[in-house]
Amino acid sequence: MNRSSCHPAPYVSAIILITTLFGCATRDDFKRTFIERYVQEGVYTNEIKGFRLNWPDSASWLFRNYPEFDLSFDHVDGRSQILVTGVNNLIRRDFPDGFHDWMFDRLQAHSVTRLTIDDLTADGVEKFRIVSDCRFSMRFGESFGVQRRTDVLLLRKDRHWVAVVCICPPDHYEEKRDAFEAVFDSVDIL
Repeated sequence: MNRSSCHPAPYVSAIILITTLFGCATRDDFKRTFIERYVQEGVYTNEIKGFRLNWPDSASWLFRNYPEFDLSFDHVDGRSQILVTGVNNLIRRDFPDGFHDWMFDRLQAHSVTRLTIDDLTADGVEKFRIVSDCRFSMRFGESFGVQRRTDVLLLRKDRHWVAVVCICPPDHYEEKRDAFEAVFDSVDIL
């Protein structure tokens, strides 16, 4: 009886050869190449989510790969963050209030007090800037938390929605405000 069999040795040899020649990518390599495909000449452009922004100054802002956001940066002083996310009309919420509430739900913020809301709508792009004070729980389910001020820019054009959330301690907001505005000024919906 003649049985043909497929031996896995040639496949395993090919995989070993490819791995040996090209090396294994580390997680850092993957993260770097994943984000670099969106960055050309210092401008992050995400065609799928429909927005672009200038990459923040790397001397001040350190890129962090928080998976729940498209972009995230921590300030080198360790007290401030920038979080950016875009969606394609997947949220069944009103704009801007429902989108703002959705962002705060994702951040697990509570005791939110809105300080200002400015309508900056122009050129077919709805823009709102909302400054709030809120608390972030130290651990999930705790009522105790740290007080923070958030400065949020919400944008919408057609089906593209973008949120840029800047977070810092209330006492440091005035000194960080210009840095936040520089990021806000660089955001465009495509």
